[in-house]
Amino acid sequence: MTTKRRFSAARWIGRSALLGGLVALGCSSNEDPAQNNGGSGGTGATGGSAAGTGGASGASAGAGGTGGSAGTGTAGTLTGGAGSSAGAGAGGAAGSSGATGLSGAAGSAGAGGNAGDTSAGAGGIAGTAGAAGMAGASGAAGTAGAGGTAGAAGATGTSGSAGSGGSSGAMNCKGNALSLSSNIDGGSDPAKSRVMVDFMQSTDLPLGNSNRTIEFWAYVLTSSWAGENNTIFEYGDQSTANAGYGLDFGGQNATMDPYTNGSCDNDNQASGLTEAMDQWVHYAMTYDGTNVRLYVNGVAHSTKACTTLATARTQLSIGGNPRGSYFNGTIDEFRVWNVARTAQEITATMNVTLAGNETGLTAYYQFNDAAGSTTTVDSVTTGGHMAHDGVLMATMNSQRPTFIPSDAPIDCP
Repeated sequence: MTTKRRFSAARWIGRSALLGGLVALGCSSNEDPAQNNGGSGGTGATGGSAAGTGGASGASAGAGGTGGSAGTGTAGTLTGGAGSSAGAGAGGAAGSSGATGLSGAAGSAGAGGNAGDTSAGAGGIAGTAGAAGMAGASGAAGTAGAGGTAGAAGATGTSGSAGSGGSSGAMNCKGNALSLSSNIDGGSDPAKSRVMVDFMQSTDLPLGNSNRTIEFWAYVLTSSWAGENNTIFEYGDQSTANAGYGLDFGGQNATMDPYTNGSCDNDNQASGLTEAMDQWVHYAMTYDGTNVRLYVNGVAHSTKACTTLATARTQLSIGGNPRGSYFNGTIDEFRVWNVARTAQEITATMNVTLAGNETGLTAYYQFNDAAGSTTTVDSVTTGGHMAHDGVLMATMNSQRPTFIPSDAPIDCP
């Protein structure tokens, strides 16, 4: 009796499965594929002639990706499209019954998409399995589509390399120079173009028998070699013995006259230069209490013993002397020190500009003043220093010294 009841129940369930399958088939054939977004369940068991084994309940929705469609059976196949990654997929419709339908092939895994709801899809509408049956085994549940791997982030564009800065222009420390071109190459110069610096209220200009160095660059012309007619600088009293201090050109070929207007004069000293060309020359005239020396381009070319120097207080004249002898070339980097500099010290700085605060520096004229200026600035920067600016002078205003670009051999420190 138990066996017959099971057989009748199986037959009834088989018929019900067949009717459910036909309904499901009819509905699925009219369904817009674009609307099949729920995850399909596994194929329902197709009804067998005996009693089909129950189809597995609808597979859970793919974590992302659309599930593979279920394999069709011989008689009424349940096609359960795998759910897209939306919410939980609806269960696949129950397979229609038929003659021992082959079980639907397992749906292939849906392509990975955006991860969907991980809850299981609802069971197929008629997906409850028939009781045992001989018909094909239920289709394997479609493997849930693996969640799509997130697209690799686009590689961050490498930032453009910073534009290389324009190469800085070479620093020019030459600046300007003082041009005395209004002066002639002989004596009794009518222009008397020069710079006068007032030290009457200052001790910054070395006086008496004190140590000192006066140094500068001079652009010497071939016409400058006129004996005692092209004084480059001078200060002190020229009417009293050894009360003056200055530099002029000698009366013999390429010689120089470092003078004190007395017994410490040392005229016609060889300079090591030639008169055959215009040239920049560095001069440094020193006094150390016992000797007056003249360095030409850093080399001592004149030494005169002197212990009676008595330089008087006057203005400093750059470019000539008040008696009518004036230099006709160009001067740059004029420096006054209250120490007797050595040859090594002179050569160490003669080709570079100074900071202005060097020990012993008491006046410093670079002549970097603007065109048209009637004064030249004292560039000493030592704290507490009283500046001694120079005044450009001449017989007529049009004959005053001018500031021109320098091409002296001077570099930055």
